[in-house]
Amino acid sequence: MRLTGLIATIVLTAGLPALATDCPKMVKATAEKAHAGAKMLSCHAEHDDDVDLYEMKLKTADGKDLELEIGADGAIIATEERIAPAKIPAAVTKSIEGKFGGVSVSESSRVTTAAGEVAYEIAFTSKAHLYSMTVKEDGTIVETEDHDSDHDTDDEE
Repeated sequence: MRLTGLIATIVLTAGLPALATDCPKMVKATAEKAHAGAKMLSCHAEHDDDVDLYEMKLKTADGKDLELEIGADGAIIATEERIAPAKIPAAVTKSIEGKFGGVSVSESSRVTTAAGEVAYEIAFTSKAHLYSMTVKEDGTIVETEDHDSDHDTDDEE
């Protein structure tokens, strides 16, 4: 069992940047410049949508929990900030409730891309199922995932 996990780790990290287990200086410098005084909690390499990047978790000086996606070139791709469910915009809540009825939100984040586009990632339960949705600020549903099945849907056209 242990060998299988090691092999899986090797296979999963084979295509990632050379410093997969470390955070390159350029990536650290980008985060420090964007969020002075923040404490780096973790940093690891990922391969997402055919892009090599680093995912860094931070705690800002003012107490915010952030997750940065930083390209291997040091550019910030996206910033994700955990938010309280009460801070989810009304248009986003209306879209989710319109599709699922009553929901109980377990986790919510505001994601801002480098281009300034904003979407919300919301994890919730409805009718004893665990779901997550990505919804644009205006309420447009981008993606829905049913975690109790292996079915994802891209809702945006």
